[in-house]
Amino acid sequence: MLCESCKTEMGKVKINYHYRESGLQNVIIEGILAYKCPNCNKFYPIIPNVKKLHELIAQYLVNKQSPLSGKELIFLRKQLGFKAKDFADMLGVTKVTVSRWENKDGPIGVGCDRFIRVLYTNRLLRSKCEIAMPEITRLKSEIKETSLIEDFIALCDWIGKTDISLKDIKKRYIKSRISIPASTPLGPLFIDMK
Repeated sequence: MLCESCKTEMGKVKINYHYRESGLQNVIIEGILAYKCPNCNKFYPIIPNVKKLHELIAQYLVNKQSPLSGKELIFLRKQLGFKAKDFADMLGVTKVTVSRWENKDGPIGVGCDRFIRVLYTNRLLRSKCEIAMPEITRLKSEIKETSLIEDFIALCDWIGKTDISLKDIKKRYIKSRISIPASTPLGPLFIDMK
């Protein structure tokens, strides 16, 4: 591979890469391969599965003990696939409120912080159920005793409908460090959230 800047042939090296592309300033991926230019010392990381990396980051954000920051909120909102207005409608707040949260002009309320985490977790569970459902349906036809399988199908059905019911809920008044295990598909990862 040739360097985009100086057109010199680049070699592969292992680096700790500051992953700013996520929109989060404190995400560092440890020990990934990258192309390095021997002439101008530029690095071009090789991130084989960005979608999986973003899922891992989101899972750690959802499980962290400190409140979500504005940048973390933006990241989770984008992972959920919501525009700011639709996200505000779901949370029962105005688009201006979401904008203030995302731009650090106001703190995210505890209830909304928790709700956002539940919303992401629900979406994750639903996607896992969608992946498992064809195999579960196949097993159901092969097994005589199906109560456990039927319970699982009912749970997946309920999870799939939860997003719709969450949209109907009206407005209610109601420094951490995370590391990702080295067994991830991307190799060792380290995420430091300040």
